[in-house]
Amino acid sequence: RRSKEELRTILDGVEAAIYLKDTNGNYLFANAAVRDLWQVEMEDIIGCGDEKFFDAETAANIRHNDSRVLVDGMTLRTEETNTVTATGLTFTYWSVKLPLRADDGSIYALCGISTDISERKRMEERLRRSEQDLKVAQSLARVGSWDLDIPSGKLHWSDEIYRIFELDPEQFGASYDAFLDAIHPDDRKAVNKAYVDSLRTRQPYSIRHRLR
Repeated sequence: RRSKEELRTILDGVEAAIYLKDTNGNYLFANAAVRDLWQVEMEDIIGCGDEKFFDAETAANIRHNDSRVLVDGMTLRTEETNTVTATGLTFTYWSVKLPLRADDGSIYALCGISTDISERKRMEERLRRSEQDLKVAQSLARVGSWDLDIPSGKLHWSDEIYRIFELDPEQFGASYDAFLDAIHPDDRKAVNKAYVDSLRTRQPYSIRHRLR
């Protein structure tokens, strides 16, 4: 009994959602992170399926994922987007689900650990939109941007730079030497000097040059 109490205390102190389900997909246990999210007590969870706590689409998707664990016996790592009925809120989780086996090898339960990645997904979406807005702005202004990783010499160009230089991204070497090669031969020395001096002095530079 004491061992079970200690284990429950540990599981309830974890931020991730941790739960157990029987082979019918009904809950055997859910830690505090789950209970708080659903606004229920343990007795309201035991023996119930996902249909009680999620909208129909979410429940169907969870059932499908669970069957791959309970029926096929695989350990599943997947992204799940769930809408909670009690609050109407939608969360995105990175879920790891694995089968629990008896001594004879038969599966008697599923253990799931789901980590909330909703904020990370929102940040990724904001970054994606920001990058798309930058691409549009550069295209309209005919202005490109680039950055160079000095230790490796790896060069990254924006889409507009490729259009300005009239180069194919698949064929461009994406290195500083390849960049110099795209500059008019008579201007390369001046461009390279401006770049090297900027690294040495840590000051910005501005230079006009021709392209091949």
